[in-house]
Amino acid sequence: MPIVDIETFETLLKSTISSETLCDDYLLDDEVWLLCRSPGADPSITYASIKSFIREQFPLEKIDAHIVGSAKLGFSAAPLKWGNLFDDDNSDIDIAITSENLFDVAYREISHQYLNGKIRYFPFMGRCLMGSNIPIGENVTGTSEFLIELLKKSSALKRKFGERFSIHNEINFRIYRSMTEVRLYHAHGFTKLRKQVT
Repeated sequence: MPIVDIETFETLLKSTISSETLCDDYLLDDEVWLLCRSPGADPSITYASIKSFIREQFPLEKIDAHIVGSAKLGFSAAPLKWGNLFDDDNSDIDIAITSENLFDVAYREISHQYLNGKIRYFPFMGRCLMGSNIPIGENVTGTSEFLIELLKKSSALKRKFGERFSIHNEINFRIYRSMTEVRLYHAHGFTKLRKQVT
């Protein structure tokens, strides 16, 4: 689907189109605002090249990657940040990584670390323990060698991403078990937003 502005997206939210369809058509499609509409967009950078680059950083894993959030739409569709425009200088780039194996191992390690008091509760812990998604950050490593290595890989990927694509925004990675979880998570956010705008 083509990229739409905030007003059009709000109209779509107020329509009878399901949140899942909105997610598929506007968040998980191949049109990325950052790459084609942003004032600083470089036409030589393609979404396919970004996805391929991220896959190359995990040579032993079967993964996929999607840019989501305001970098994808040009504005935030998160209920608490609804309508905030993507800022080339200050906005984060959110990337959803799907990998059944990475998710399962990270989930097992985080659960073990948390239940054994190695890491404290943090705002996204509930989502981790419910099996929705796992944000990669220092607050989830504990003493787990796997999670520490995953954090190192994430940090290196952020650095290489900036060097390769000359995009220097902060990058946030979340690991999901599959595209089904990505779709459910973001469709749930759209459903909450619908209640807010109607």
